[in-house]
Amino acid sequence: MPHFTHSVASIIIGLAGTGSAAFSGDISSRNQQPASKGTKTSTVSFADELLRIDQLGFTMRIPVGAVSKASAVGERKTIQIVPGDSDALVNEKAWLINVSTPMTSNPKTSIADSINQFVALLEAKHGTKSAAGAVVHTEAVVVERTEKLLINGQAAGRVYMRVPGQNNSSIIKGYTIFNPASKQFVILELVTPSAAFDRVRGTYETIVATATFKASKEVERERELAVATASRLFERLTPADYLEAMRANEARAEETWQRLYVPAPSGDDTDAKELGYRGLKFWRGQRGEINPDLPKSQWGDTEKQEGYLARLAVRLIDESAVGVQVGKNAPASVFIDSIGMYFMSEDRKEEAWTVRLVKRDAAGNELARWTESAARIGNQVSLAVGDPKQRSRPIIAEFGSQGYICQFETFLLPTLLVKHAVNSKQTEFESGTYSYRTDGESVAFRRDIVSRDSDGTGWTIVTRVRDEPVSQTYIFDSRGNHVRTELTEGRVWEPIEIDRLFALWREKRLPTETTGGTARKR
Repeated sequence: MPHFTHSVASIIIGLAGTGSAAFSGDISSRNQQPASKGTKTSTVSFADELLRIDQLGFTMRIPVGAVSKASAVGERKTIQIVPGDSDALVNEKAWLINVSTPMTSNPKTSIADSINQFVALLEAKHGTKSAAGAVVHTEAVVVERTEKLLINGQAAGRVYMRVPGQNNSSIIKGYTIFNPASKQFVILELVTPSAAFDRVRGTYETIVATATFKASKEVERERELAVATASRLFERLTPADYLEAMRANEARAEETWQRLYVPAPSGDDTDAKELGYRGLKFWRGQRGEINPDLPKSQWGDTEKQEGYLARLAVRLIDESAVGVQVGKNAPASVFIDSIGMYFMSEDRKEEAWTVRLVKRDAAGNELARWTESAARIGNQVSLAVGDPKQRSRPIIAEFGSQGYICQFETFLLPTLLVKHAVNSKQTEFESGTYSYRTDGESVAFRRDIVSRDSDGTGWTIVTRVRDEPVSQTYIFDSRGNHVRTELTEGRVWEPIEIDRLFALWREKRLPTETTGGTARKR
């Protein structure tokens, strides 16, 4: 699977975002005992939304404006946190924090053992060895070490080490290590220039002091309750409920369009940074409609199956590409187009979909292509993915039936949840669902936290998939109409009339050829 399909799949469905509300507090002195010798406590303004690893029951606050990104190598996941440009405590990006969750095969491995391993690793990396392999000299120096920290009731250990950097400089690496369960560790690594350590240390320890862990049974129970809530909702849905949600999303138009952009400080749309757009359409029809290449005259009984359909057409600007700049404030002129066609049977027991992605340069030359074809019967999804010019790679994803929803339903889920909140007169609840995710090639857990705004003017849904460090936030008005979806780094999905959308893109000399929906070059 080409790398670009992972990022596109995430942004199409919009799995990212952070809260912007903040509070301040000198946390390190009251939650972290004992404080390290010489520790300078810091007052840090934290973002309202927590960094979470739900599987471990782990939460931690991060500073306002800080950016967190996740990456994975095999089964090991790392989350990296870097400060924002406006961080008042650090005038330049002088630190980063890596959060990792390694496991060991030895249940007797302790926090002290883990600290010893880090010390030995860095000493060997920056040292010289004898013929027998022993380290005889090293430039890695232990600055401070403690094995008996207690952070919010959780035992921890910490070590700071100074190691050589570039151009005759040195850097400090700090490791705060938790062992919340047998064989399971959570490590919070600080990396900062030695010259910045005195002023960064307090910030790091204040952030770490917000770390909390829930008992595994409590985590499992919370997930079970969220899944049960969603399951009851979908069990009660009728064809009329689906049609009502479909009409709400179409907003009385053939196709609903949304714009992905970063608003300009001036508030002027012409100064905003355009990142993409998408069109979404729902209708009742037949399964064969997801494959427009197969003539209706050749349909069999399978293709004639009645059900619900959705079409998602997306155009994204590839910000990572290196190319010619086009238009005012426009990113590199490489574009990724995606067409997704989704079918769900009336009884929800079967689904099928096709996704086609094409990457093009500004001249329209094709750079890469990728497809996904899938079908589900019962508790197994069978897929074929890859470059259509080559042999497709098969994938089979199995899952439990409890809480599973179809791809078609994922597009309606926020609307269905808000409607449920209104009808049940609830002000806050959690929903837990499972669905197949293209970006991870697996069935993944999704948590939606629905809450009514304190002033009663609308609804907010905070959505998180898997154990991603960030979420996306849906905003609805008091009538349940979608207002916008907030992502990370100031990005926003926002409803827009198609004529207005294309006028903006034409003004910025960005291409608006059809991406498979009703849009046309204008």
